[in-house]
Amino acid sequence: MDSSGDSVPERGLPLAGVRVLDLTHAVAGSYTAMILGDLGAEIIKVEKPVKGDMIRALGEELHGTGLSDYYVSVNRNKRSVALDMRTPEAVRILTDIARVSDVVIQNLKPGSLEKLGLGYAALKEVNPDLVYCSITGYGPVGPLHGETASDVNIQAATGLMATTGEIGGAPLRIGTPIVDISTGLYAYGAIVTALLDRDRTGAGGQHLEIPMYEVGFSIMANLVPAVATLGRVIPRGGRGHPQIVPYETFRCRDGIHAMVGAFSQPIWHGLCRAIESPELITDPRFETNEVRLKHRQELSEFLAKVFVRRDFDEWAERLGAEGVSFSQVLEVHQALATEQAAASGIAVPVDLGEGRMTYVVKDPIHSDSWPGLRYEAPPVLGSDGPDVLAGLLGMDAEEIRRLVEAGVLEVPYSAPSPAGR
Repeated sequence: MDSSGDSVPERGLPLAGVRVLDLTHAVAGSYTAMILGDLGAEIIKVEKPVKGDMIRALGEELHGTGLSDYYVSVNRNKRSVALDMRTPEAVRILTDIARVSDVVIQNLKPGSLEKLGLGYAALKEVNPDLVYCSITGYGPVGPLHGETASDVNIQAATGLMATTGEIGGAPLRIGTPIVDISTGLYAYGAIVTALLDRDRTGAGGQHLEIPMYEVGFSIMANLVPAVATLGRVIPRGGRGHPQIVPYETFRCRDGIHAMVGAFSQPIWHGLCRAIESPELITDPRFETNEVRLKHRQELSEFLAKVFVRRDFDEWAERLGAEGVSFSQVLEVHQALATEQAAASGIAVPVDLGEGRMTYVVKDPIHSDSWPGLRYEAPPVLGSDGPDVLAGLLGMDAEEIRRLVEAGVLEVPYSAPSPAGR
């Protein structure tokens, strides 16, 4: 009830009623669309006939479903339409879907959709309110502006990979597709902001571009000022942090590695007390983070000899009592098996049908105002084509059958009649 005594309607998911035409493949754009779907948007994913999104073939197939673990990870809450976009009829269908959509997301090679008549300029003509988001490799300017890119290319090209790896050793790729996922998050935020701007100002839609290259640098926001302003060179730091000492892992007597981060003076003082070396607090080599950076190696070597004298649980008790930031370094399977992961519901079960289940990672967005977010199974390739074309565009069964026979539309079953027709 509100203050006047009238009942307040129950809120649904915040993006319910928003329709997204997802023309992406691989990870970055698929991740964007997935989050929008978690929050209630209708996601129509368009894939190539026969093979579909390239990541359907990456990773390990789940329970004979034809869905790979990689595909499942970024494609829940979507409807799949398998169209041959090279055909004029498919272009007409996609234009008609864009006409009744709020958002288009695409990450195809720059210029390819423009050649087909599906670029922003063309679709804006049929839907001025459309928010059109292009995820590109290198952005609209520069010698690489028309090139495609992948997560690993950008990790290499921005210096991100070079900051990772043991001191004096080779550079290492960050273990997850961090640029892809971060690009997906930037695109999600930009799209929601553009929808808000559209509805607030009445100015219509707009074209957004999110270059993975620029995202790669944005991930290193803490490093760019020192390099661009002071001319610093950021070396590989191994287990350490380029700007904070100590901020690294140490092996304990039982073989467990402890991550210890002294990112403030009080925490540094607490660490000194926990290791029973209070004299370090006033040692001129280690009094401040600035001087500790200059004496990183000798401090790290000293701490390594200290930590190996006790088991992790002993250190956990000592460090916790002094308010030191620390944690056990866990493998992914160990992390998912913890009480905290279980309480947080990190691995969400999803029904794949016929008694087959998979788990996907939880969307970390929390709000008391919304009901539980959506976690629907990723689609079988082309399984929603007939329903989308019938329900959204008003096509009858005969027209849909003709498209299937012409090779424009693929469906995973012999009778392409839409449900209920």
